[in-house]
Amino acid sequence: MENYERFTRGLNILRNEGMVGLEEYVRSISKDDPVVSRILGLRVLVARCYYAESIREGRALLADNISDIRFLSPIMRWIGLSAEAIGELNLARNYYQRALEISEELGDTVEARRLRIRLLLIKIREGRYPESYSEIAELLDEIGPNDENYQFLQMQAAGLEIAFGRRDSAKKRLKSILSSDNATIVTKAASEEFLGVIYRLSGEYQEALRYLVNSARTSLAQQSAYACYPIAKACEITALAGLEPPDQELVQRCLAMKGSGDLQFFAASSEIKALLGESPDAAGIFKASLSYTRCCQPFEAFLSGICAAWLAWREDLPVFTKIVKFLAPLAQVHRGLFDDSLTCGFARTIEPLLRESTPAQNREAGIRAYLVEGPRVIVDGKEVSLTRWGSKKAIKAFLYLLLSPKHAIAHDHLFYLLWPKDKLNSKTRANLYVIVNLIRKNLGNPALLKKKGEFYYLESTWTDLGEAEALLLKAEAAENPERRKSLLMRANDLLAGEILPGFDYDEFVDDYRRYYRSLRQKIASMLKD
Repeated sequence: MENYERFTRGLNILRNEGMVGLEEYVRSISKDDPVVSRILGLRVLVARCYYAESIREGRALLADNISDIRFLSPIMRWIGLSAEAIGELNLARNYYQRALEISEELGDTVEARRLRIRLLLIKIREGRYPESYSEIAELLDEIGPNDENYQFLQMQAAGLEIAFGRRDSAKKRLKSILSSDNATIVTKAASEEFLGVIYRLSGEYQEALRYLVNSARTSLAQQSAYACYPIAKACEITALAGLEPPDQELVQRCLAMKGSGDLQFFAASSEIKALLGESPDAAGIFKASLSYTRCCQPFEAFLSGICAAWLAWREDLPVFTKIVKFLAPLAQVHRGLFDDSLTCGFARTIEPLLRESTPAQNREAGIRAYLVEGPRVIVDGKEVSLTRWGSKKAIKAFLYLLLSPKHAIAHDHLFYLLWPKDKLNSKTRANLYVIVNLIRKNLGNPALLKKKGEFYYLESTWTDLGEAEALLLKAEAAENPERRKSLLMRANDLLAGEILPGFDYDEFVDDYRRYYRSLRQKIASMLKD
């Protein structure tokens, strides 16, 4: 059996037997075919939520100059999946785009379709729901019900319909998925989770809990940390409706499924803990909502955030105002969650508050970084010279944080970016602490670099690149042609130049250069139209 046959056989085992079957297969071929064993081992790392290790291993595989070009696209797709999971959406988009180009060159329509779907899912995670829903409808018409992606796309469409308020249509799709022989285990588990949300919104709590708990059990059977997501939603119901909490053993098994560098796990697990105390902790739930936002999960951010708002309002807590400001930009695309029986339709009650614009932030406070033709960094109104920091690794780490979405990086991913050939352990971890403390010291305001769970992140940070992205999104949504052109011109001006010139031979920075180069091309194309 040749290498690629072994590879496709492994993927079929994953599809039919799940992750446990794939792991057994990887072990069985490790001596006869170490290359394919290693490539499929990368898929196992992704599924087990070891995202930082997945990115490092994937990049190492690409550096090994694998002779069969057919392997490159799946490797890049799995690196992209890992980058997505830790909130590095731009990095993920770069790898998906590169993989798509290879797939199209090979004429591999199946792999190309998978990659187009991954690029579509990034849009969903960015909260671009109407655009994503239209693309899903086109894809479903294109591929037909026998395609391997059909049921997965139906599930994604159902999730968007819940956000839009089309519960009946969503329920019909989800029930169809559960009765289908073509849906994967993972797709069925996610469908049960969405059904749980539908029943929660309509006040059928026992039915909601049945679906959510079953979804969690299915994820646990696949040894996936994603089990925390449906359990967090189940805990919202039991805590706010005054029902018996989910089985304690099940909850503990979910919390024990921690994935390395998985901000999604941290968000869901922190919400579970905030909900399972003597009384639900509004501030703790709100912190989880913020974490959901950092890992680009707007649906969960709004759903948990409205629970936190309702609790804070009932208890007259000062955090209520902060929660409302947090929810305001999410409200427009989640109107289908307004009429939630669990919170007595509280989002509808505070709708006037949600419409109010958030006050402008003080531009002097925090970090302002110009990375085009830079770096030029201003902290609390004073310019900071990076050349005086005395540590190249501290400068690198700081720039990596500035480039990353939400300015957050998992601690193990940051470690491997700085020391790609070392192994993270209790001794080498101290090296990372030294770098972090150097950054804090040189910023002059240690509170601007924080650690939460598995992630380091920068507080109160603005960058020219982030501003250009925001302007482009506004331009895409603008109906007035003149306003659209004005926004595009401003974004174009911000991106006019090279990103971090002189910062050469760095793969992480190069990935972002490629991404923003594609944005410049997109802006230029839009300005011509």
